[in-house]
Amino acid sequence: RMGGGGNDDGYLGEAEATNTLRCRRRQETFMFTFEDADGSVSTSGAAFPINGTCGSYLRTASGRRNGLCPTVLSLHGTGVSGQSQADSYKRKLKKRKGDQFMFGVDGAWLVTPSRHGAHNWEHNGRRSALAAMESLSGIVESRFPSSVPSPDPYRVLFAGHSMGGHGAWIQLVHSPDRAIGGMPAAGWIRKESYGDSNNFMLLDVQLAQVSPYQKMVLESTVAENYVDTFVENLKGIPLYMRVGRNDRAVPPYYQRRIAREIKDVVYSRRGEDGGKFVKMAEIAGKEHWWWDTTSENDGGTLNDKDMRKQISFMLQRSHARFSSFLNAATKGLGHPLPLGNSFRVVSFRSCAFESKGGLRVIQRAEYTAPGVIDVRLHGKAGTRHVEINTKNVIIFSVEAHPILLDMRNEDRERNAGN
Repeated sequence: RMGGGGNDDGYLGEAEATNTLRCRRRQETFMFTFEDADGSVSTSGAAFPINGTCGSYLRTASGRRNGLCPTVLSLHGTGVSGQSQADSYKRKLKKRKGDQFMFGVDGAWLVTPSRHGAHNWEHNGRRSALAAMESLSGIVESRFPSSVPSPDPYRVLFAGHSMGGHGAWIQLVHSPDRAIGGMPAAGWIRKESYGDSNNFMLLDVQLAQVSPYQKMVLESTVAENYVDTFVENLKGIPLYMRVGRNDRAVPPYYQRRIAREIKDVVYSRRGEDGGKFVKMAEIAGKEHWWWDTTSENDGGTLNDKDMRKQISFMLQRSHARFSSFLNAATKGLGHPLPLGNSFRVVSFRSCAFESKGGLRVIQRAEYTAPGVIDVRLHGKAGTRHVEINTKNVIIFSVEAHPILLDMRNEDRERNAGN
């Protein structure tokens, strides 16, 4: 029960309000509020790591434990709340007395922000999801400084379903240096080509009065959300896509197409095998969403045995992701997997893109076209050098991004901009 009042100088009256608070146990999902990227107050679902520990996943690239736990950022679909998305990560326990279900992810924090509005997880929605994850990290550090490992906002497995599947793709292509893996389920590639209501410059009666130049300018405002434009940024990130074979809301076509494009553009043209990084599963007999894959309440769309296996695989190999490609070359070390001897950075707007391999496009020459940075590693261990070529780039930076440094959490903020 809460009350309020005032004094003679500015009397506001008195009022009482009664709220009912949910009591949650640590092994259950919960909700928290946070200050969103736009200054408003938003909500998110979350779940502690199963058994409250992250084990070997706390190690950094060098193998040193840093006291942080990887994060699964899972984005919900249309009409679904953050709480419901968090509850999707549950499975029924047949041999356990008392609790029937186990919630959360083994070895990682689960964060499931709520998002509403016409532009879902694009742009401001993307910023909102990152704000939720980073806010929870601060909450845990302040309230559980020693008993619980904090969620690491720079080692993230991006996941989601339907609208959230598209949101996971958006996060992956714009924050590839944070990503330890991606698990988009039933996600589309471009909103403008998904469904009749989103068609861009096709059905509007005023199109006869719109010049090609105006179309170019207008389309450039949404081009940062075209996932297939930025597939080069996905190199080295393990991806596991999932869709029901009978899905009529987001047909399997979209997942098939993006999987084929990643394999062809990112790997095959370099003579590399993308099969170990790009995997896709079409579940026979399933449509857009399901709770039971092979048995009752086995985790369903997002958390059945197969999905849990993929999550575990991505968490186990996550420490190999975070070693700077450029630093490894200049220090005479063998290049760290999985970037290989070459990779490409593609960025449209600097405010939307973070970094790939520590590289970030700051300014482009032509604003309607993406900026491209090509990186190639030459020589053998001990005599390596890096060749960088750019296209439509005026300024780029090599960032000492927190995930590219082997440092403890308390050093991150101080060193992030060095």
